[in-house]
Amino acid sequence: GVGEVVSTSLLQGMLWFQQLHIGAIKNTGEQLRPFDPANAANAFLNLYKCGDGEWLAMGMTAMSKDDWFAFCDVIERPDLKHDQRFERGRERIEHAKELIGVIGEAMLGHRRAEWVSRIEKIGIPVAPVRRLAELLEDADVQQEGFLTQTTAGMQFVRPPFNIEGVPAHADDAPDFARDTFAVLSEAGFTVEEIAALQQAGVVW
Repeated sequence: GVGEVVSTSLLQGMLWFQQLHIGAIKNTGEQLRPFDPANAANAFLNLYKCGDGEWLAMGMTAMSKDDWFAFCDVIERPDLKHDQRFERGRERIEHAKELIGVIGEAMLGHRRAEWVSRIEKIGIPVAPVRRLAELLEDADVQQEGFLTQTTAGMQFVRPPFNIEGVPAHADDAPDFARDTFAVLSEAGFTVEEIAALQQAGVVW
């Protein structure tokens, strides 16, 4: 008869979506390869490598003329403003691969932090792309306790919601065939019948 608080966050949900990769990183040391942006369909829904070797992501589906002009100024390529290949949204999609090359070359001219600051100022959605291993050390991830572990110490991402009073840790998976006897006994099989099934390879 007493209600409990259920909470979540966007960050927690996104970690949950990547739980298999995060589990691999935390438990096996496996790392993921970076995304190859060369063939993206939209140059402004894409990832770019910056001068310091780090990556950023832009997320804009459509741009106004003012947006395009401002972006050309930001990347120090005012000559692109009236390039017929890129003048309008349709042309920028049709020539996406060429535009990706132009933007990619410009991005190598400065560090990621500088590009994020510059692009944010003109209102184009942009964010640093973090490696999962880097994200796991993020202060918010640590503070909110989005990672937890089983009783044996295996680390994993918590489900994307929290229930007050319910612990976040989980039991480890049982050993293979640990419960064969208990389950079949409860179902009415005798010791002899279970042994016969095991010998025949029907159960383990």
